[in-house]
Amino acid sequence: MHKLWLVITGLTVATGLLRTDREQAMALPIDIQLAMFDKILTYDRAFRTHVGDEVVVGILFQERYRASLLAKTSVLDAVERDGRTTIGRVPVRFIVIELTEGDALEQAVSEHAVDVMYVTPLRAYDLAAISRFGNTHNIITLTGVPEYVTAGIAIGVGLRGDKPEILVNLDVCEAAGIELSSQLLRLARVL
Repeated sequence: MHKLWLVITGLTVATGLLRTDREQAMALPIDIQLAMFDKILTYDRAFRTHVGDEVVVGILFQERYRASLLAKTSVLDAVERDGRTTIGRVPVRFIVIELTEGDALEQAVSEHAVDVMYVTPLRAYDLAAISRFGNTHNIITLTGVPEYVTAGIAIGVGLRGDKPEILVNLDVCEAAGIELSSQLLRLARVL
């Protein structure tokens, strides 16, 4: 728990250097989000049950929405730059899932055995559908868009003042089978 607190405290300094962009719906840079999600997921007591021998993270994005496309590209760049190969000591693989009409989400999740869905900024997309799908298939949903947590995404990160904040939609977590430790919940804002 001490390590998570150190990560959050250290990230507070880094966020002081952030520039806000009106189109950017995410409060924290992707590098910081990934570091926080890496730690947060280790506080899910059911994490190993969810993922098995490999964590497959599906990056949900929309090609025609600039903020979404930039977020997807930033995640892939950060993963490559950091050489990120594990989450919670489990090998990780990132895939991209373009959200289009029809059942693209269901097909990609089934084909790649997705364990975690990272939701980028989206335009005119039903977040409740993503949430229901995640809950039904015991998929952990994460986002860097704070408002999406109240709309049904399980876990998000944002800023409170100038400090990074963990956001948890407890009802969604329970529905998806996510069992967050009380230590993490004490640090988070539970919605």
